Amino acid sequence: MGYEPGPLKTLQLLVVLVHPNTAIRGLLQTFGAIVAYLRHGGRLPRPQTFESTVEYRPPFDGEWTVMNGSPDRRYSHSWFPVRQRYAYDFVITDDAGSTHDGGDGAESFYCFDEPILAPAGGTVVQAKDSHRDHHRTTGWIDPLQYRLAGNYVVIKHAENEYSFLAHLKQGSLCVESDERVERRQEIGRCGHSGNSSEPHLHFHVQDHSFPYVGAGLPIQFDAATNHPESRPSEHTRTYIHCGQTITHSMYD
Repeated sequence: MGYEPGPLKTLQLLVVLVHPNTAIRGLLQTFGAIVAYLRHGGRLPRPQTFESTVEYRPPFDGEWTVMNGSPDRRYSHSWFPVRQRYAYDFVITDDAGSTHDGGDGAESFYCFDEPILAPAGGTVVQAKDSHRDHHRTTGWIDPLQYRLAGNYVVIKHAENEYSFLAHLKQGSLCVESDERVERRQEIGRCGHSGNSSEPHLHFHVQDHSFPYVGAGLPIQFDAATNHPESRPSEHTRTYIHCGQTITHSMYD
């Protein structure tokens, strides 16, 4: 991460939780999780039981780092809410593992303003813009946020498979609801909007178009991966985990 954690930065999470807007959304997420459990008879999708009908590429070109996320519960982005159970946070890092060049502001982060792409063909069902990018990037969360996801896009790829791409840059969305998008088509730019501690891309796939009632789906990516403690993998469909870098060709 591009900042040093501290007790006050941890405490701010409690302030966010009691903010009326966030509290209401938190209740919606709790209610939505109950609905998701009921829809699945108490047995939510997991890697052993779910097989996607879609071939997903990473929602970007080049090499990015998986900062959070895994199909393994121990390294999950967040086991609750259930729609984010198999979510990922992506950033770009340099050879030293840093996410920024040492400058000030969001522009100093390598991933900021990078193109975000459709991970597969589909139809846009939601596209929300106009949320500001927070000017602070040192771990302080935007006190004026009114959407946890900031600017985001939801794309339907198949029956019960919807990708969710969040924290996009204000004014960067270049798709609209009901628009057909192709695999690798640009949908916006990586930003720092909403409940974001530093510029990054949040990505997950869920089984419902309405964000709150969806259950997260464990998907594989068509990509090559690497980890500091292992050798690079070949370009193949694979699950990815936090700590890995993930690479995809800009020509596919």
